[in-house]
Amino acid sequence: MKRLIIIGIDGMDADFVADHPKEMPNFHRLGQKGYGGGLYTVFPSDSIPSWITIFTGIPPVDHGILDAIDYFKKNHTDFSVDTSVFKGRTFWDIASDAGKKVCVINPFMAYPPWRVNGYMVSGPVFVTDGKEASWPEELAAEMPIPSMGGIVDFPSKDTLGQFRKESIGYTEAQHRFSLDLLRKKGPFDLFFSTYLTLDRVQHFYWRYHDRHDPTYPGPSEHEGVVLEFYQLFDRIVGEYMEAAGDDYEIMVVSDHGHGRRCTKVANVNEYLRRKGWLHARGGNKNLLNPRRMVQKLKTSALNTLDRLDMVDVAHRIVKTVPKVRELKKTSFLVDEKDNLVFTPRFAGTNPCGGVSINRALCEARGLKYDELRAELKRDLLAMKDEATSEGLFQWVLTREEYVGDGQAIEKFPDLVFLLKMQYGTGWDLFGDLVDTNPTHRKISGGHKLRGVLYTTLNPHAANGDIEETPAVHDIAPLVLRTFGLPRQPWMRRVGYAKPEVACES
Repeated sequence: MKRLIIIGIDGMDADFVADHPKEMPNFHRLGQKGYGGGLYTVFPSDSIPSWITIFTGIPPVDHGILDAIDYFKKNHTDFSVDTSVFKGRTFWDIASDAGKKVCVINPFMAYPPWRVNGYMVSGPVFVTDGKEASWPEELAAEMPIPSMGGIVDFPSKDTLGQFRKESIGYTEAQHRFSLDLLRKKGPFDLFFSTYLTLDRVQHFYWRYHDRHDPTYPGPSEHEGVVLEFYQLFDRIVGEYMEAAGDDYEIMVVSDHGHGRRCTKVANVNEYLRRKGWLHARGGNKNLLNPRRMVQKLKTSALNTLDRLDMVDVAHRIVKTVPKVRELKKTSFLVDEKDNLVFTPRFAGTNPCGGVSINRALCEARGLKYDELRAELKRDLLAMKDEATSEGLFQWVLTREEYVGDGQAIEKFPDLVFLLKMQYGTGWDLFGDLVDTNPTHRKISGGHKLRGVLYTTLNPHAANGDIEETPAVHDIAPLVLRTFGLPRQPWMRRVGYAKPEVACES
């Protein structure tokens, strides 16, 4: 039985790799040895639920961790997840308990590290001043741990150059540490190192790379940064392949893909208001409603600053506004307790979204839940872009139709949807149904539903129900099969981006 090296790369996109074979020879060499291509992610397509599913094979509808980072939040030092949901149930825990020697470096959200048969190193992901730690603790004294946290950096146009240099530095430092640990403390039965920098680079540099982006600024010093980082990771993969020799199988996996973030927002709450489903605080028809006036001022200001390419100014202003999250998602205008239906802030401003039904109000008004949901679904599918008369949704489904049933089903909206690629969910009221996304220039890259899997293993042998394109749910059972370990009872494939509803650009 061979050993296994897993390289996790947050946000690596299958289409991007496939489109650059000459620039990424190691990926294509690896794919020729086994499998090379796409890997469907979870719904919603965010790093936190996806990586936890990769670690465990547990779908989000069971593990219930659906959090997404909000870059407009003023303080990220209080952000954490309950690791007890997945601690002890990851593929490395199971391998460790079976007597395999493991080394796990920077597993996303798995902080602080815990006891394993080998080594575990991680940092606090969403804070800039956290301290990296190791199991056993003596490792940190023997081998200084590089920075593995602080991914909330938000560069301005003036600091993009410095941000690039820092991101390269973080990547190279972690890679040197990982290879040193592999060589000095190995061999390991299972070695797993996750890199986070590619995702954040694509978030901030995508429009400089994408000539079809409506905000593409023309040739600049930043236009090659995205490709530069893909090539950096291709070199890193090549160095792991060289270090592995004939002793290790290799796997490269990402949690989701990446591409152009939505350039428009579909204000679903405004559509629900016009259809009579939703009511604003202060009344739908009161033109002097002060909350409505604040909403109008906010929208006008953000759109003006966007047109003037002054998004850095907008970001600084937003950071100083009291209760900025409430203002951003329009909860200051919508009281969810008093509304029968509403659009929750489920998956941020991206194509994945949903609409929730207030079950208590539904019952109090003598309405039948299933009939209400079916009518609401028909109404949503009729929503159109007023400028083009085109429908906005790729699909609208009940949560059970898409994610199945599970312990955390109540955390999902009653209806889930996937907008067409150019649209994201907006929350504005009393304006247009479709508007320009005023934050696109600042965060021009967004998540897609197909990451990568390049491996010398055969992913289709891990489980008989795996389709042509594997999904993140398949990684944990595939790893266990490599060591002759059984699939765990909690591992199942539900709520992933099935091919027939996949988001392709």
